[in-house]
Amino acid sequence: MRIEKRFKVRNPYKADESYTQFVTAGEELFYDYSDSKWVAIDTEFLNLSLAHDKLCLIQIASKADDSEGIRIEFIWTAGSEDQTETKQKLGALISRKDIEVIMHVSTADLPRIEKYTGEKLKGKLFDTKVAAKIVLNNTRDHGMSDIIAALIDPKFAKDKNTSGSQWDLHPKYWQDKQFEYCMNDVLYLHALKERLEEIAERREKSAILADIMKALPAICSLYHHGLDEKVLSY
Repeated sequence: MRIEKRFKVRNPYKADESYTQFVTAGEELFYDYSDSKWVAIDTEFLNLSLAHDKLCLIQIASKADDSEGIRIEFIWTAGSEDQTETKQKLGALISRKDIEVIMHVSTADLPRIEKYTGEKLKGKLFDTKVAAKIVLNNTRDHGMSDIIAALIDPKFAKDKNTSGSQWDLHPKYWQDKQFEYCMNDVLYLHALKERLEEIAERREKSAILADIMKALPAICSLYHHGLDEKVLSY
């Protein structure tokens, strides 16, 4: 079953413009990503333990070639149906060396994606949360809503009450606010990446930003073994 929704949103690249964003949800990959240079990915899950966690949803945003519109789809993974083909297609996507994956808090999302697909990320990784902490060090507010409001849309605000939704329920039972919440998790990531890189260049932090992004996949792999970045501390 595939569900389609439309929402009026601010253009992530031109906040003074609005347009209607199409969102599709199902249990299989809907779009062809062979021409995509980047994908923004987020996940929804039931708790914070990777070992006992149930991955419920994968959100993907992308562009095909240089097309104007952002494509957004949700893959519901909490059902009992065989998703072997979906896992293979998504695994092939993240294991491409010529695509960049953009996330916010990759230490939460990447280990779950890799566990679900059985594949390791082989392309570039960019984490907007980590980038914000490196580049925007004149503030302690580095949450997604904070940096969207600071860099793209001053009026932006996420419904925090929706984050604890029962994501293991099929999207056919969701309210529109749940679709909108998940859409916002990926809609702005690429635009945020561009803005953060612009600021990094202006503040002469491009080199350290690039070095940390190269190291992130290895740091994320610690979570596969029940560890975290604290093992790097003195």
